[in-house]
Amino acid sequence: MINLNPDTVIYIAQKILQLDLRSNSRREEYIEGRAIVYYILRHKLGLTYQQIAKVFNKNHATVLHALKEWPYMVKYRSEIEDKKDFIVDYINENCTPDKDGRKDIKIKACEDQIFLLNSKIKELKKELTELYKLKHARRL
Repeated sequence: MINLNPDTVIYIAQKILQLDLRSNSRREEYIEGRAIVYYILRHKLGLTYQQIAKVFNKNHATVLHALKEWPYMVKYRSEIEDKKDFIVDYINENCTPDKDGRKDIKIKACEDQIFLLNSKIKELKKELTELYKLKHARRL
């Protein structure tokens, strides 16, 4: 288990997923994003259901339900596990023990890498849009 502040994990996940995971949205991407963070907080940081619920201002039963649904989410949407693994790997690579032996995130380095990744995503979306337009222009 890693010794890391739950708010830091949420911050990183929100930046990577580009979602406000503390919102009460019931949209699928928010539910999945919160489930990813619940999983990390429970299985990597060792927090209790009550501790996780308190961080999100939710009931512990909400966290318990999401974690019980986790295997089914992953079974039918494997990209959820990929996102979780990416976030965990990112935390492991960008966290270093401080003088007290605790791990804390290098926020600036994270923000820079997230900015670069988001820029790359925008470029790829533009490329995809251009290819889509080109494909449909050939049909006419």
